[in-house]
This record gives sequence, C-alpha cells and structure tokens, in this order.
Amino acid sequence: MEERRAEAQQTPEPIGPDAPRVQEVARSVEHLHGPEEVRYEPDELVVLCLVRDGRPYVESFMEHHLALGVRHGVFLDNGSEDGTVEALKEYDRVTVLRTPLPYGEYKYALKQYLIYRFGRERWCLYLDIDELFDYPRSDVLDLRSMLGYLNEKRYTVVVAQMLDMFPEGPLAAGEAAGGTSLKEVHRFYDTSDLSRTWYEHATRIVGNTVSNQGIRIHHGGIRKTHFDIGANLTKHPLIFVDDEVRPMDGSSHRTNNARVADFSCVLYHYKFLENFREVTERAVREGNYYDGSFEYRRYQEVLDGSPELRMKLETARELKSVNELVASGFLATSGDYDRRADAEEERRVFPRLREDPEELWEAFHRLRAEKRLTEQKTRRLTQELYEQRLRLDRLRGWAEKQRDQAQKVPHLRQEIQRLKQRTLPGSRPGHPPARVSRTQRVLNLLSRTKKRFLHRT
Repeated sequence: MEERRAEAQQTPEPIGPDAPRVQEVARSVEHLHGPEEVRYEPDELVVLCLVRDGRPYVESFMEHHLALGVRHGVFLDNGSEDGTVEALKEYDRVTVLRTPLPYGEYKYALKQYLIYRFGRERWCLYLDIDELFDYPRSDVLDLRSMLGYLNEKRYTVVVAQMLDMFPEGPLAAGEAAGGTSLKEVHRFYDTSDLSRTWYEHATRIVGNTVSNQGIRIHHGGIRKTHFDIGANLTKHPLIFVDDEVRPMDGSSHRTNNARVADFSCVLYHYKFLENFREVTERAVREGNYYDGSFEYRRYQEVLDGSPELRMKLETARELKSVNELVASGFLATSGDYDRRADAEEERRVFPRLREDPEELWEAFHRLRAEKRLTEQKTRRLTQELYEQRLRLDRLRGWAEKQRDQAQKVPHLRQEIQRLKQRTLPGSRPGHPPARVSRTQRVLNLLSRTKKRFLHRT
C-alpha cells in the first residue's frame, strides 16, 4: 500500500487510440460545483459518472453509494435539461462538471477523461446513473477493507455483473422520480434466461489475467426473455489506473491490460422505469448507442405491441441480499476473499460473544461453516445445471440436423426414379444394353450415393 501511495502523486496521461479525443474533452470541460480536485487515500473510493437527464436516479444513486462508504462523486453533465445538475448541487461531497461535446462521437473519451483525471493511481468506480454498485459480503466487509484486499493482491480491475431490476406491476406503473427509493419499488430480478461463457473466451478483451475461473461473461437475462436481446451484462467498473490499464477500450464494458480480481461484484440496473418508453424513443431518434441504437429499436418494437408490459414472470425472485447472488452462482468469490470476510465478521462478532458460554461461540462457527457448505453446493449445482443445458442444446441441434437429413431421403428416391424413367425409356426388363452408357454410369453413381447416405442416417 505504501508503494501505491507514493505512486499516487503522479497523474497518468491517457493512452490508446482515444487519447487525442480525451485531450479535446479536457479543453471543453466547465466546472459547475464542488471541489475541482479530489484528494483521497488508496483505500478510499471516488465514483465517476457521465450523465444526461438523470434526475429520476440522483437521490437513490447518491444515498446508496454514500451509505456504502464512497468518499466523493464526480459527475460530467452532457446537456441535462431535467434538473439533474440542480439536484446534484444539493450534495456537499459532489463535483459537477459540464461539456457540450456530442455523446455519439465522444462517448468513450468522455468516460476516459473522468477516469484519467480522477483515478490518479488509485481506485475509481465508473458507473452509469441508473446503476447501483455492491459487492459480496458488503454487510461485514466495509469498503475500505475490500479496497485494502485489492491493494494487497495488486489487482487493477474488478468485474461486475449487471442485474436488471424491475417492479412487480407493469412498467407504466413504475417509479420515475420522487421520494420513493428505486430499491423499494424495483425489488425483482430474473436470471432464468441468463447465458454464461468463460472469461477467457470473451472477444476483444486483450491482455487481462484472471485468477478465478468462476468469473464468467454474462449475456441476455430478462432482456433476452422479453426483447430477444443477448445484451452483454459484464462490465469492469472498478479500476485502478496505472501505466498499463486501458479503461473503456473501445467499449463501455471493456478494460484491457488489467489484473482481474478474484471476485465479482454486481451493478443493480434500473433501466425499466416509468419513463422507459420516452428514453427509448429518444435513443432511437438520436441513434447514439451501439449499432445505431439497435437495442433500443428492439425495445420500441416490443413496447408498441405490449404497452402495459409486465417484466415479472414466475421465474422472478425478490432481492433480499447481495449474498444470495453469491449463493446462486451469479457472483463469484475466492477462498482468500471469503477468509478475509470471515475474519472481519469474527472481529465484529467476537466482542458480543466473549461474555457468552463457549458453546455459543462454537455454534457460531458451526453455523457459518454449514452456510459456506450450502453456498458451495448451490454454486456447484447451478454450474452443473448450466452445463447440462448446454449439452441439451447441442443434442437438440444434432437431432434437428438428423431430422432434416432424413426428410431429404424420399426426395432423393423420387429424383433417382425420375431420372431412370427419363433416360432409359426403351430398355427392356432382362435385356440390359450391351454397353453401359454415360447416363447409366451417372445413375449408378447416384444409386451408390443414396445407399451411403441411407447407411449414414
């Protein structure tokens, strides 16, 4: 940690193909509110956010992350007209900047500017305004301890999985703004249509090393269920910027040349608010997102057909704790991380138990060991079910291919018979021609091909 504290005195320059654009962003930025420079320790965290018309999220975003232990929030406004800037100015531990540069052309450079300016060889957390960050065992392992663990391990990035949250009723009845917490209204999630791939198989992630094979790349989820979109749900938002790491490298989901931590975190994602149709229509109209806002065009098609769309199905679950996401295998942890959290839990619990009988202390350890065993079994069963699903999908594809081939057999028989009748109209039974014609050789070849094909199928 001391070495990193010394390194933090230097501010790295942006690197990669977007570096010139990052410099353009720097020249365009105007300071609106709060301290222009934020000083914080290596075991403290600043949250960074590029925002436009995010007023419905400001209160929940700030209350959640300040309660989590975040030191400061830095927001780069990109043309809000709904009171977002005014709402952010109500908070003391907030810096608000503004840039007029177009998002479609500068989207990665705008985010990199925040990371390079305020990361400074320390941990920074880049989030969208509709995301709330959490991590395994946050109920016993505070933010400083978690960052201290990352510093000791010399990691430079942490994977986070997006979890789409939604209300119990139709989207039109959801909460868009006001005093109601997003977490109270949008309590449900659904991972039944989630697909997972090995981290090493992720396309365009270059130069990353991962020590925990339990960390996967997630796609689909509830967006696959309702909108038939295999959206990428894996991000790298918690970043320690050194001379090698390349954040937002061609994608808001990607960070390259990084040492990936041995546990994953969650981004509770609140996309499906009451104003979802309005946001969708604007995204389609402006076309600033990936592939001309393809994903939003798909949202619009479904909403046009189902104005009262209800996201909650029988497979949905109500979120109680981040730790249930570990138990289900949605998030990954390592033995080292669990031991660090266990030690912190013991440190907190021991003062309460030291006056109690010895058997109570033993019962605490026994119950925790049983809980760990249950979580491990659940994760193993979840993985086995996922692998069985992949095998069934492969078998289904093979069976469909065999069925298609079998359906071609009658057609081949008819075609061979038709060719025989067409090419040998004058031949008499029992008196084959003395010389085999070219046409007959072709027919013989077709007959042999048919036999081989029937034998194979």
